[in-house]
Amino acid sequence: DLAKYIIKNQRIDIIILDINLPDTNGIEFIKELRKTDKTIPVILLSAFTDTKYLLEATKLKLVDYLTKPVDFKTLNNSLQSCVEEILDNSRYLINFQNSIQYNVLHKKLIDLNTKEEITLTLKELDLISFLIKNSNRIVSSDELKSNIWEDCFEATDSALKNLLNKVRKKIGKESITNISGVGYRLNF
Repeated sequence: DLAKYIIKNQRIDIIILDINLPDTNGIEFIKELRKTDKTIPVILLSAFTDTKYLLEATKLKLVDYLTKPVDFKTLNNSLQSCVEEILDNSRYLINFQNSIQYNVLHKKLIDLNTKEEITLTLKELDLISFLIKNSNRIVSSDELKSNIWEDCFEATDSALKNLLNKVRKKIGKESITNISGVGYRLNF
């Protein structure tokens, strides 16, 4: 249940899981995951080489099925395959309104019409990155302030509103929604 909660409430890029889980098995977990996310790269670990498990696993769009114990080189190759999956599925590119695209890997904001990079300050990058990481939920003002500013004296409501307005001008006004009294959510 904790893993399902984390997947629902956090941005997850790669999943590595064992076939033996406390409440279920890895195959059943992935079957449930695939109902809502068909592209997230998954590596399944198992001590079993039983063809029954292998046949079930092949239907789940896994990046790899590794038998334990796993050596570093094999795991590293599987992770490289996951990165290729992510790149192939463009999970690292986020498209905002007005043809504005954010490249998560390079932390660059691009105007697709002019092909020019839009300059972002460090705080603007922190805000966008934090909202992307938490894009599946509403983030409170206090949470934003504590994660973007190190100094609590700088983390004022007006500083946050000013930062939000600057980012909205760059990625589109409707890209960050304010849920009154609750917080903010990124829309893409």
